[in-house]
Amino acid sequence: MDSRSVVVDTDTASDDALAVLLLGLSDRAEIEAVTTVAGNVALDRATANAAHTLGVLGRGDVPIHEGRAEPLAKDSESAEDVHGPGGLGDVTADEDVRTADEGAVDRLCRADADVLLCIGPLTNVAAALERDPSLGTRFDEVVVMGGACNTLGNVTAPTEFNFWYDPDAAKRVLDELSVTLIDWGLSLRDGVLPGDLLDRVAEADSPQADFFSRASTAARAHARDQQDLDGGVFADALAATVVLAPDAVTGERLLYVAVDDREGMTRGYSLADERGVHDGEAKTTVVTDVDAECFRTAVEAALVDGDPDPTLSGEHHTPTLLRRARAAMEQSYAPYSEYRVGAALRTADGTVFTGCNVENSNYSNSLHAEELALGAAVAAGHREFDRLAVTSGKRDGITPCGMCRQSLAEFCDDDLVIVCDEGAETAEYTLGDLLPAAMGPETLA
Repeated sequence: MDSRSVVVDTDTASDDALAVLLLGLSDRAEIEAVTTVAGNVALDRATANAAHTLGVLGRGDVPIHEGRAEPLAKDSESAEDVHGPGGLGDVTADEDVRTADEGAVDRLCRADADVLLCIGPLTNVAAALERDPSLGTRFDEVVVMGGACNTLGNVTAPTEFNFWYDPDAAKRVLDELSVTLIDWGLSLRDGVLPGDLLDRVAEADSPQADFFSRASTAARAHARDQQDLDGGVFADALAATVVLAPDAVTGERLLYVAVDDREGMTRGYSLADERGVHDGEAKTTVVTDVDAECFRTAVEAALVDGDPDPTLSGEHHTPTLLRRARAAMEQSYAPYSEYRVGAALRTADGTVFTGCNVENSNYSNSLHAEELALGAAVAAGHREFDRLAVTSGKRDGITPCGMCRQSLAEFCDDDLVIVCDEGAETAEYTLGDLLPAAMGPETLA
């Protein structure tokens, strides 16, 4: 995929920072400019946080254009109860930031980029539209994180924060532009980073992992205390993933979406006309499904390895799953053969179980990595699986033995994907490829 030029409009808090990290660490995007807006935090904090995040990337060359400090028409409140007093958890960004002389609205009105990614309230974009109604022609795509389409919100019962913060702006943008919408309901389904992934990131030795782990402390505590979630919902990062990997979108609908700009209980409510009963023009592409594993592996690869791109092309889930198998292999007990094996089995809902080989002096009774991973998954109540990674210390293309294949066949369909590494290359099979036509004693060795 060719690199896409991106302008990011952001109210930079921890989730926005992760989105910027993903874009900045990928060769699939070139951040042309960042425009800041009040929302999660006050404008000066959003600007300082954006500059700090770009500094982590070593991208002090990206211009930051300050935008609107208040919503178009209504009073509003920030979300520092979610992201911490400054918006970045335990990180305090220096407010002494050099910004571009040109303001955000002016910058948007002269833009010529592939993508406008909007991950904050839409105040800047609405103001730019008022000045230049042809704004949409300056971008090939406008991607918006906002709204809660026919689902519960995250700030009031029916409303998502970005649209609630400035409903007048959200209404104007969706009325006048054709946008790709990443809403809160999608984020709850496909934009969750589980606690074990965040724990692995916290243990990683990279500047971006250290920064994000500290920046997301408040957001993770809020998810635990308010949403009963071990991990967090990172909607802005999900939107960035869609920019980097459009083929990660596995479902979308072109709908008429209307935003309620009235004060009251439904302020900022986004009505998605799924049944076509209203007269409005269907021009909002509402993303309904994203490959959640693509999102999770991209985030982990970006923060741990500094490069999300290998996870975004082709079989994006393979590198991280093999990495989990290699980590399990390090725990192997193989004093007799000195042949270590690790396995990582992914369930249909994205949970990964690992196993390693454990030898005894009667080698034929040793425990195999694949069966241990399968046993742990089955013991946890899982019955559907879609991918298994197997690796040895020799990276010699090992695949499950006959006995392991038979055990797998008890619970897995023939289309279970099995990946292994052979040197620097990755080989891929299905369980059906490896199973003989009939299982007999001669096949179990």
